[in-house]
Amino acid sequence: MTNELVTITIGLAGAFIAGLLLLPMLINFSMRFGFTDAPNHRKLHKKPIPVIGGIAVILISCCSALLSSDIRLFVLHNRVIAIALLTLGIVGILDDKIGLSAKVRFLIQLASSFAIAYAGTRIQSLYGFLGIGVLPLFAQYALTIILVTGITNSFNLMDGIDGLAGVVASVNIFILATIAIANQFYILALVLAVILGSLLAFIKFNWSPAKTFMGDAGSLFLGFVMSVIAIKLINETFITDSNASSYNPLVTLFTACFMIPVIDTLRVFAMRIRYGRSPFIADKTHLHHKLIQHFMIHKSATKKIGLLHISIIVFTLVAQHTLNTSIIIILQALIVLSYTSILNFAQSYSRWYREIKRMENSN
Repeated sequence: MTNELVTITIGLAGAFIAGLLLLPMLINFSMRFGFTDAPNHRKLHKKPIPVIGGIAVILISCCSALLSSDIRLFVLHNRVIAIALLTLGIVGILDDKIGLSAKVRFLIQLASSFAIAYAGTRIQSLYGFLGIGVLPLFAQYALTIILVTGITNSFNLMDGIDGLAGVVASVNIFILATIAIANQFYILALVLAVILGSLLAFIKFNWSPAKTFMGDAGSLFLGFVMSVIAIKLINETFITDSNASSYNPLVTLFTACFMIPVIDTLRVFAMRIRYGRSPFIADKTHLHHKLIQHFMIHKSATKKIGLLHISIIVFTLVAQHTLNTSIIIILQALIVLSYTSILNFAQSYSRWYREIKRMENSN
């Protein structure tokens, strides 16, 4: 085990150093060739910012596959996942540069999700959630496609302020890597360590004031890889026993990892539909937008959401000893919704207070 941990640590450190060296060059390249995110009425930045953070993560991951025989072996054994990730990365790059229609992006995400389900990486059971155990094959495909596509999109939508997507992804990938190591999936842990190292380097350049953004290439790549590897770990660590619906503690841990972006996306879509708008028309109603509107700078908003994210994970680890799967997942969702409700109330109170003060001063 010691040799494996040394290899994983070297992979992490190597990817971090490679990111620190590669990102400045990519930033200069993107500024010269106009590979930037231009400001508009719904974006928070005021000048064009390079969108090459995700490209750096993808390049470092690809280079590690060329340099490491272990990672090459992992890619060969998981060709469909590798091809799907590369496809989504290319789609993201094209979207960052020329802009692709939402329909095209969505169809490619659905196709990628179907491909990994067809290749065998799919949700096979709900492990006791709502009393449901092993799923029929059609339900396995449907749930896998819905969740992988949904998580990928929700993480893409979360990438809205400096540092946020990188921080949340880093926490999630650290958890995935730790679980992989604990279950002796060392090659998978090495792959995750490389991604984590490149992400940590990216955060240095994405921390407010950001010198570069992740871009759709990075958010689609990371959302997909996190959801797919979570499914792989759940399947490979689950030991079938006499109870088909046996509890798997990783289920609630992974729902904790994705609860904030998923619930926030569902909330925003529901509000848009309620007011007669298309759920796919972008606005400034996501949780990170609300924090910024509440007179916070990017650093503060990112830290608060990061702390909320970690708090949900810690709560889940503690609650696993006393509560069942269904209750834990419901409570995770309620934590996110309660936080958003409190924030909405605080914003309303601030508006009322300012209006009352204005009326007093005018008199």
